[in-house]
Amino acid sequence: MLYYSDIYLFIEIFILGILNCSSMDTFILWIQTLKMHSLFILIILCIFGPRPLLSLSDKDPKCRYRVHFPEAPWHTAYDVCSRDNMTLAKASKPIEIHLIDIVLYEVLPILQSDTIEVWTGGFFQTINNRSMTLDCQVLDPQLTIKGNGNLSSDVLCLFYHFAEKAVRAGDCQAKKAFICETLTYDPKDCLIMTNMSFLGNITLDRFPQFDQCKQWCLNSTSCYGIINEGNKYCLTFRYDAESKNDLNTEDWENMQIMHKSFFISHNTIYTPYQVSAPKPFNGWCQEITTTVIEEKIKNMQKNLTVNKKVTSRYVRTLTSSPDKRRSAQNMGFLGVSIIATVVGVVVLSDCVNVIKALQNKHRGAKVDCS
Repeated sequence: MLYYSDIYLFIEIFILGILNCSSMDTFILWIQTLKMHSLFILIILCIFGPRPLLSLSDKDPKCRYRVHFPEAPWHTAYDVCSRDNMTLAKASKPIEIHLIDIVLYEVLPILQSDTIEVWTGGFFQTINNRSMTLDCQVLDPQLTIKGNGNLSSDVLCLFYHFAEKAVRAGDCQAKKAFICETLTYDPKDCLIMTNMSFLGNITLDRFPQFDQCKQWCLNSTSCYGIINEGNKYCLTFRYDAESKNDLNTEDWENMQIMHKSFFISHNTIYTPYQVSAPKPFNGWCQEITTTVIEEKIKNMQKNLTVNKKVTSRYVRTLTSSPDKRRSAQNMGFLGVSIIATVVGVVVLSDCVNVIKALQNKHRGAKVDCS
């Protein structure tokens, strides 16, 4: 079944059109991404030739995602996303994976790299080769998840391998970059404000014209952030893995930088990741065993079983509906009077016999005493 979220993501990929047909690899990628119903788009892209990434707008669906650096274990990545009111990106369906791929196409020029591996939200059980999402839903059967045969762990964590265009499973304690996504599908701001002291590995780049500062950075694939002081000056910054956080000095640390929201490089020297204890797999998804199944059946029977004595139908058999009509009340009084009279006659006749019996017994007692 095709859900509205799938349609939304597909339209996003359709509109972006960021790939081109400059090589057979990209052509095959588009065939795998949008299948044959998007072949017409492919032909158009091939006709127009290679094109760069479309420039970002102030709000963009891609900016729902955020790639985090430096690398961290899976559980730490999950906690970092949660603290930002986000979650590790879902990679349960092909359409979600391809949108992650699109976001990484935006991030790689900033990193000056051609490949990347990022943690996503999901697990892989090596015992039964079963993969599932954070909410324990089985992944789309079209996806082929491969685990590392050299690992002895029963549960592996899922990550997206950009070079292979596929989701893979690896040791949850391994350190990788990770990608978070918002909890809603609303487009988000592509430029956000962050204190300079929280960012790492950024360096001063250039001084474009101040009146084009913001738009220039949005259109530039290498620009990471800007400091724009109105009509005074514009400073742009780029990510540099080799930089030694030389901007985290008194002159810079209290300044606010406006940067692209889909990528953030944490300054782990000043604000290190909080160490997260690995959560057991059964803390996320309960093992499907005979005991668990029997317990679920009992809970279902308990929830579906209703005590008949608390139903409204049973209660109505014990109560009468009120009738405020005068004629009904008179009939009620008459009925009560007749019943009371009949009962009274029977009781009174018995009372006479009881009194006589008591009197005879009392007389007999006096005779004995004398």
